[in-house]
Amino acid sequence: MLGPVILPLQITIFVMITLIVTLPSVLRRYTKHPVLASFGISAVLGIPMLLAMISIVDSIRYGEFQYNDTKRLNDGYVELPSDASEITLHKYASGHELKFKTKKSSLESWMTELTNRRLKYTKATPFKLDDSRPKFDAAEFASRFGRHGWSYPPDAVIYRGWRSGRGGGFDVWYSEIDRSAYISSSYW
Repeated sequence: MLGPVILPLQITIFVMITLIVTLPSVLRRYTKHPVLASFGISAVLGIPMLLAMISIVDSIRYGEFQYNDTKRLNDGYVELPSDASEITLHKYASGHELKFKTKKSSLESWMTELTNRRLKYTKATPFKLDDSRPKFDAAEFASRFGRHGWSYPPDAVIYRGWRSGRGGGFDVWYSEIDRSAYISSSYW
């Protein structure tokens, strides 16, 4: 939950320590207590500096990213079948949405492999084809992916993925007609 703040906090602490160490030599000309003044300046600048660092880091870390294949995708939170191509990733602090092309057999093998890997660490339930509805509901698809301009494939089926006790997990939608897979993932 606090993960997105850790890197900006580390950068801010580094900058504040640098200010505390280097400012006294500059402030000697202006005050009798340069060390105390450097602590004061660092304290006053601490919160705005942290907010600026969060903004800068988030602008690099989150957003929309395009990849031709999985070779360039280097993110521990994003896992895909090895043959995935035409990848579009929308990443947030609390999850991500993906669209990519893959074969149905590759997708199903990947889901089985992912489940088996997770079973070593937790009581993961396998991905399960949600056949409670013959077709996936277009309104639910639009609520998850519509903001990206992704249109609902009429032949979409949904595989319900594992869920952690805290609500994290993901589902996979797949259209066999255009070989497109969509993932909606959330994590804590």
